Amino acid sequence: MSKRIGRTLEGDESFFRQYTMALRLWCRRYNTAEIADHLKVPEPVICRWIWHWRELSRSSP
Repeated sequence: MSKRIGRTLEGDESFFRQYTMALRLWCRRYNTAEIADHLKVPEPVICRWIWHWRELSRSSP
């Protein structure tokens, strides 16, 4: 993810809503391309969010 995209998304209040929605859609078996299209966010960003969430869920007891 480029620094420009990261700053744009993280600086926006809708970032957390988009992140939450992406995780909800992922849990409902949507693929990353469908999620990216629905949220109008680049697919690599969606992939990173999913990867980050999966890593966090594995590390929690």
